[in-house]
Amino acid sequence: PYVVGIQMSFSKMIGFKIGSFVGFKHYERVLSDERFWASAINSFKFMLGSLATQVPAAFVLAILLNEAPRRLKGFLRAAFFMPVLISGSVASIIFIMLFRREFGIVNWLIGLFTGSPANFNWLMSEALAFPVMWIISFWMWTGFHMVYFLASLQVIDPGLYEAARIDGASWWQQTTRITMPLMRPAFIFVMV
Repeated sequence: PYVVGIQMSFSKMIGFKIGSFVGFKHYERVLSDERFWASAINSFKFMLGSLATQVPAAFVLAILLNEAPRRLKGFLRAAFFMPVLISGSVASIIFIMLFRREFGIVNWLIGLFTGSPANFNWLMSEALAFPVMWIISFWMWTGFHMVYFLASLQVIDPGLYEAARIDGASWWQQTTRITMPLMRPAFIFVMV
């Protein structure tokens, strides 16, 4: 499939058949298209916003869950992972109901707290669309990343923390000098 895909990108297609060789013509057309660059910039913004919120939150949740009482661990793990199991179409319906301009729960709550009806057009406003997409992505995928961090946390030797405590290391020093360096592979995996 990769070889055929590359071959197709350098050829004129006639239906599903590969036609004559056109060289870099398709690539030149794409790279000179403003819509391509707008889409690439929007994808980059979405990626940065998602990484900036999901990775730190998933790491903190994994640490809290790792130190949670045994009875709560299973429940909390399931609660944070549950949104991952919901399909994208169901998640979109849920968030459309939350962020609709008319009858949306978020606008209703804002109106309830401010005393005046809120009429934000969350889904059609260019300024508000990215925050809404980041919220949806955060809700759906933070639990997924948390599971990777939690698995990585659970293989760290507890003796390292005990030795650090004996040497007088604070919780912050243990986290930044033991936990985070040993979890580097998990951070790289989640960020990719």
